[in-house]
Order: sequence, then structure tokens, then C-alpha cells
Amino acid sequence: DDRHLRLPGTRVGKTGIEHVMEEELRGVPGTRRLEVDARGAVVRVLDETPPLRGRDVVLTIDRALQERVVARLSEERRGAVVAMDVIDGEVVAMASAPGFDPGPSAGAMHGDNWRRQLAHPDKPMLDRVTSGLYPPGSTFKMVTALAALEAGIVTPRQRFTCDGGFDLAGQHFRCWNRGGHGEVDLHRALKSSCDAYFYDLASRLGIAALTRMARQLGLGEIYDCGIAQQKAGVVPDPEWKRGETGRGWLAGETVLAAIGQGFVTVTPLQLAVMTARIATGRRILPTLIRHQPGARPLTDADDFQLLDISPEWLGAVRRGMIAAVNEAGGTGGNAALGPGGAAGGTMAGKTGTAQVSRASAVKAQADLPWELRDHALFVGYAPADQPRYAVAAVVEHGGGGGASAAPLARDVMAMVLEADPASRPAATIGEGSAGAAGDGRNDG
Repeated sequence: DDRHLRLPGTRVGKTGIEHVMEEELRGVPGTRRLEVDARGAVVRVLDETPPLRGRDVVLTIDRALQERVVARLSEERRGAVVAMDVIDGEVVAMASAPGFDPGPSAGAMHGDNWRRQLAHPDKPMLDRVTSGLYPPGSTFKMVTALAALEAGIVTPRQRFTCDGGFDLAGQHFRCWNRGGHGEVDLHRALKSSCDAYFYDLASRLGIAALTRMARQLGLGEIYDCGIAQQKAGVVPDPEWKRGETGRGWLAGETVLAAIGQGFVTVTPLQLAVMTARIATGRRILPTLIRHQPGARPLTDADDFQLLDISPEWLGAVRRGMIAAVNEAGGTGGNAALGPGGAAGGTMAGKTGTAQVSRASAVKAQADLPWELRDHALFVGYAPADQPRYAVAAVVEHGGGGGASAAPLARDVMAMVLEADPASRPAATIGEGSAGAAGDGRNDG
């Protein structure tokens, strides 16, 4: 309805921060009424209203760190990585690969260039952090563990025998370790990512409790965080399935959901939020916008509500995540930050491998075409004893989570701990400047 926006050539934000903060960034246009003669020449100015510039918006993204993260992710053909502060929810770095050069599209992207971007098989214009949907694989096992502990159907010390699979209603669900893990409790099940252990939990737990826990940890949600084009993903339940397919829920679908397969899909941003909530025990929400330029964030951990989960159960799951990265036999060993840890930190985390094709069940990843290989995922937080940052990484068709996503997450976390954005002031904008950034975080 703004008449000024109807003028030819007027630019408006269409995606990302520019879309979400359009009105604040734009400001208020000025007007001038002129008296002209019959030839159109200006005789005099009748009245004039000066324009009001929009307000500057400071982002939580750390510019120098972002450049390093983008460079590291560019080593992968397709993927996404996001790092966030678990205390105040500020996203300090997020990157999607492949990307594209926004320069040619600053004015307009025409013809062949536009068609080439849209038709590219790697979809460079897709922001995989917020809009890429993936089965979470075994990164979802923390959800299953917490749901089962809260429901009282298992204790951390209770043992289950994994002989390589689990039978339910005449179906055999295989564990990734065909030979079996033997006797496993919660700690070892998370460390070695035993599928059969979580199959058993899910068969006794049911989909309703699993869904409630997933949503409490931030999955299936679109966040009011200053970024457009988010996808909610799917946290399935019987009502959702009936609405989508017209069919009822099957017990085997609960078993698959327990290990992050079946209907479950998430974004990397949601995985980072899930990890931050497990690390802190609070309903951390992400943000990309710093509402007070140069000031400390408006929120800290105490401003976020406590999760409705027992601290005892959260502690048990955290110990399993620490073991997955730092104990012998853990699937996330490639995410370990090394002796002493980067910047004195130790990573806690969980690998995930999301099946893309049935062929991966019978063939080794190296024997499959790239496009049929499993997606690789990893989530983690550090320092493990005093969490400050969470990271989520996805490498499309990367094979196993421990093989490709864990090293990516390790490298990014090392960069984050080294930069430690929380220890530095945000970027500041000088008076009268259209956006002069300081040495801290980026401005938009």
C-alpha cells in the first residue's frame, strides 16, 4: 500500500535478513511537491518532507569467523554447518555449500545465468542451514534416550543385549553393527550408537512420547530469529501421517523414528538448537539479529525457560555424548579436539548417518555412486564441562557421520573456540555512518 514502493526501480528485501527487517532497514521516503510550467520546468518548491533513514541492523554473525567457516565448508561438495552460542542463542556462523556469487544478482539476474542457477544439480541457491531437510539419523538418539528416561521405561544402568538386530511384529530391524554390540547400557549405546538398543526403547515408548520430546528440544519448529525461508521439517505422529497419506500409524514406524529415519526430517539449524538445549537444559532460541548494537545480548541462559526434563537424565545423556567423542570405541572420535582440546575445550557430540538409498544396506559406501551414498551428520557442543557453543554439520552423501561430518564439526568448533565471539564486543556503527563495522561481529 506504500505509494513509494510502486515507483519503478525501488528495491525491497526479498530473502534473508533483508526480507525480515525490510521496514526497519528501508526507513521512510521523503516527498517534494513542485510547481512546474507548461514545459515541465520547475518554477518553485512548494513543500518538502525530508526522508528518514532506516535503522542499522547488527548481526550476530562473526564476520572473520564466517569467512573461515565458509572456506572450510567449501571443501565439501554439498553440505551445511551452523555454530551458535548456547547461552544467548546468537548464531555466530552459518554456511551452506555450494553457494553462489550474489554480485550478478544485486541489480538483476537475467537469462542464462538465472536459468543456470535454478537448474544446477547442486542447488546453490538453497540455504541448506534453514531450508535443507534431512533425516537426522543417530543424532536423534538423544531425543529417544531422554523420552525413555522421562517415561521411566529405562534407567541409565539398565542393560540390553544387542545381537545385531531387533525383532518386532515379524520384522527384523538390523543394527548397523551386524555382529552386535553385546551388553549395552545407555552410556555405551550413545557412545557406540547401537541401533538395537534404541529400537527396543521405542517399541516400549510409543510415538507420542517421542514426538513430545522432539518438540520440546526444538525440532519441527520455525524460529523467530531474523531469517526467512525456514522449513519446519517433520516430527511425525499418527495424525500427521493420516493427514498426509490417509493411513494409520505402524509400530515399525516408531522404531525407525527412534534412530532418526522414516518420516523424521530436520534442518541443521534445528539440530544446533536441539544440541544447545541438551547442553544447557533450557529452551534456547536462536537469533541472527543484535538488537542493541555494540551492547551485550538482551538475553542470557537465565532468560530461557528450563526444559521439563530431569537434570539427572540430561546429565546421563551428556556423559554419553562426551564418551562418543572422547572414549575409545566412540563413533565420534574424529570430532575430538586433540590433546587438551582447542582453546582448552573438549567436545561432546553425536554422529549420525542418514540412509539415502537401500543400496547402502548391502554395499559399502565407497562402492556406491556418490549420489547414492548416505548423508553424514554430527552435532556437538564445547567445552563439554562448561558449554558455550554448539555446532551442527551435514555433509550430503558424505558416507558415515564419523567419517566426514565429525571432522568438519571439529574444525569449525576449533575455529569458534579460538575466535570466542562471546568474549568480544559486537560490531558498532558510528554516528552518521551507513554501516561502519568495528572489529567485532558483522553489521548488515
